[in-house]
Amino acid sequence: MWVCTSRLIKSLADTLGYSEIIEASGAEIACDTCPVLCPTLDRGYTTVVTNSAKLANYVPGLWNVKSGLLQFEDCVQAAIHGSWGGGK
Repeated sequence: MWVCTSRLIKSLADTLGYSEIIEASGAEIACDTCPVLCPTLDRGYTTVVTNSAKLANYVPGLWNVKSGLLQFEDCVQAAIHGSWGGGK
């Protein structure tokens, strides 16, 4: 799971201890970038779920994977379980 945010919010999350919890879960925090620009080809992804309509639209063409547009809570559940209603 990736959590995309601004550097300012990441700094606040660091101070409050949230970054440590997020990263301990195996998630990665990406700051000040559009996830469309992140390198993904070497990670073996087959499906991406997101709460961003922009990312859901661009992912199939740029990364050659399936995408799903979900509510944030559903994205977290998909990350926990490794699947969602639209596929793995």
